[in-house]
Amino acid sequence: MLLTAARFPSRLDEHGALLRLHDQDRSKWDRALIEQGLLHLVAAAEGDDLSEYHLQAGIAAIHCTAADYAATDWARILRHYDELYRLKPSPVVALNRAVVVAHLHGPQAGLDAISRIADRDRLESHYLLHAVTGELHWRLKDERAAAGSFRRALALAHVGPEQAYLARMLERSLDDGASLSA
Repeated sequence: MLLTAARFPSRLDEHGALLRLHDQDRSKWDRALIEQGLLHLVAAAEGDDLSEYHLQAGIAAIHCTAADYAATDWARILRHYDELYRLKPSPVVALNRAVVVAHLHGPQAGLDAISRIADRDRLESHYLLHAVTGELHWRLKDERAAAGSFRRALALAHVGPEQAYLARMLERSLDDGASLSA
């Protein structure tokens, strides 16, 4: 919890717009909370038990200790998600894993991972499935599919910053699609 809370100050810009991880100013992250979180993680890691909470904290720790977005150890995060899925197989864990797969192997690999999610239908009512799918389609330059996914995500989102972010992503995909067809 401390490792996640440490990043809260940089999740919104000065206008309240949602910032994705790669856009966040890491100098705004609360270093004291990160240090506390890392100390608790080390203490919790003693012993032979490995729980979903260890793995989730480990993922947060990898993000918090990377010097910048480009230096994030995505392969290590993927190993954590693989183990987390083994311990707690859920569509949400599989979706998060697919995002990491896309970072490592490209947007099509991420979409392929999403298509293989067991019980994916349980995610259909969650905006994040469609937001991730929209982003991956956009990265593949499939603006029509991206726009459709962003529209669905926007219809499902209920929080102002998320809605504003998704509206920007939808506009971006529509603008890109219009410029490609012109």
